[in-house]
Amino acid sequence: MKQAHTLREYQYYDKDTLCSIIDADFTTKQVRVENKVDSILDTAFGVNTEPTWDDFLEFLASRCIPKTRCGLGYYLDAVGVPEYDPVQNRNSGALSRPSILNTVGMQPVNSKK
Repeated sequence: MKQAHTLREYQYYDKDTLCSIIDADFTTKQVRVENKVDSILDTAFGVNTEPTWDDFLEFLASRCIPKTRCGLGYYLDAVGVPEYDPVQNRNSGALSRPSILNTVGMQPVNSKK
C-alpha cells in the first residue's frame, strides 16, 4: 500500500545568498538539510547537519514573532492569521524576518515501499 507524504521545501537565505535548502516530510516528521555555503554561521542549523523534527520546529518558531509578545493578536489580525502557528503561518507575514525563510513548494508525493 502506498502512503502519500506531505513534503515542503524551505530555502534559507542571507540577503540574496541561498544558504540552505530544508526538505521537511510532514508525514514521517523527518528533515533533511542541504547547505549551499561553507560558513556554518550562515547555514540554517549551524554545525547540525542532521536536524531532528524538533530542531526544525524550533527553527521555524525562532523566525516568528514571539508567542509571548504583547499585542500578538493585533499582529495576527493585521496579516490575516487566525492563530499563532509557526508551521502553518510560514507565508503569512507573521515571520519577524520574512526574507530569510521562503517556502517554495508543497506537494504530496507517493512513497515507494
